[in-house]
Amino acid sequence: MKKKICLLVIMVLTVASLAGCGAKKETLLTLVNGSTKIELSEKDFESMGFEQEVTEANLRKTCLFGGVKLSDLMDKAKANDCSTIKVIAKDKMTVEIKAEDAKKYPIMLAKTQNGEKIPSGEGGPIKLIYPYNQYPEVKELYKPSQWSWFVVKVEFVK
Repeated sequence: MKKKICLLVIMVLTVASLAGCGAKKETLLTLVNGSTKIELSEKDFESMGFEQEVTEANLRKTCLFGGVKLSDLMDKAKANDCSTIKVIAKDKMTVEIKAEDAKKYPIMLAKTQNGEKIPSGEGGPIKLIYPYNQYPEVKELYKPSQWSWFVVKVEFVK
């Protein structure tokens, strides 16, 4: 009888721990506005969806990128009064973008290219994209070296 109860307890604990694994929200991107942090999952990211066709500056191929505009992230983080947006990659490379430029131009963080997830060899899962095709003047403001791959955090600075 003790064996059966022990076995039953082990099974219940195993099922409970497995059920908990599926409920965990995986953070794709963290937004930081002062002391407030917002963790965005893939689902959160998709709900703010935006697409635009851009010729990738470094790989020189034109793709339909899907993701979210920095201006929408400003709204999400309640950071419309910020002056600078810091886009931070996994390796800590940081690109600074003027908030006024993010409001004026559809600078985006892309999660897909041509309907597929961006491969890690091409900067995925999240990549900073500038709309050079639609707004050539953006190339003068932000050079191809300021495209950022493997983006993990966006900080809004006042």
